[in-house]
Parts: sequence; structure tokens; C-alpha cells
Amino acid sequence: MATLHRERIVSLRQDRDRLSALASLHQAEWGKISPFKTVAQHEEKLRFRISGPPPSETYVLLIKDELAGSVSLLQHDDIAGVRPDLSPWLASLLVVPKHRGRGYGRQLVAHCVEHAWQLGFSTLYLYTHTHPEFYIGLGWRVIEHRGVRGGNVTIMEHRYEPGKPKR
Repeated sequence: MATLHRERIVSLRQDRDRLSALASLHQAEWGKISPFKTVAQHEEKLRFRISGPPPSETYVLLIKDELAGSVSLLQHDDIAGVRPDLSPWLASLLVVPKHRGRGYGRQLVAHCVEHAWQLGFSTLYLYTHTHPEFYIGLGWRVIEHRGVRGGNVTIMEHRYEPGKPKR
């Protein structure tokens, strides 16, 4: 568990009571572009993510015990058929609007990357349809652009290099 001043990042596996609230946040953020169209479908997605073997995990950011964001580490992301040869994936980075711009997204990404490295993965992948420059600033590299679900996504990777500082 990582601690940020008065904030903390915890595993959703250990804090399952927050699953429904997190599903509501996911629906509000991605309901129009996600294949998961209802809060119940987002709940099922999150249950699946925290019930699988490592590396599958979802972390939640709590600020004064209020749910403020999340990120997932997945064996394979839920983007239909895109790069099944790549694994694992950082997915579903979310910081609620009132907490954006304060570095919490960076903290969630760093937490997820660190966990992947602790599990022995030297490369982590993600896709984004809106913010590749955010991830580039964190040391991620664009490896592909692809059309998916009627839009375009950028597929990125982050490699751990021993002796090089982690971002």
C-alpha cells in the first residue's frame, strides 16, 4: 500500500466495499465509449479483474477515505482483439475531476508500474485514446496507432531498465 500525504492507494481486493462506487465512476467516465454500458456491467468487469490470478489487480486512490481514482493491472486489456501478444497492461486510469491536476494520476501509474515490476514483468503496455502525451511524460513510448471501436487509440509501452531511475 502506498501512502500519499493524507492519501493512500489500496487494492480493491482488500477493499471490496468500494466496488459499486468505483463502477459508478467508471460508468460516468467511459460509459459512452466502453463496451460496458451500465454500472452493473462495470461492476462485473471490476469483479472479474480482482478475482483473477496475478497480475490482475485494481488499485483505488483514497483521499480522506473518499474514493478519488483507480488504475488496473491486467494480463490482457478488454480492448477487443488488440495485441493479445502483449502482456501485462495498465488500464482504466481514472482520477475524479475535482482531484485532477495534482499528481494523483502519476502516483497511480507509478504504483501500478512498481507492482508489475515486483511481479517480474520488465515491460508494461497500455492504450489511450486521449492522453498519450501524459504517458510520454512518464517515460512511456508509443509503439502503435490503431483504429478500434470506431476511434483511434495509441498503444504504448514502458520498459524497466535496471540501473535507470524509475519515473
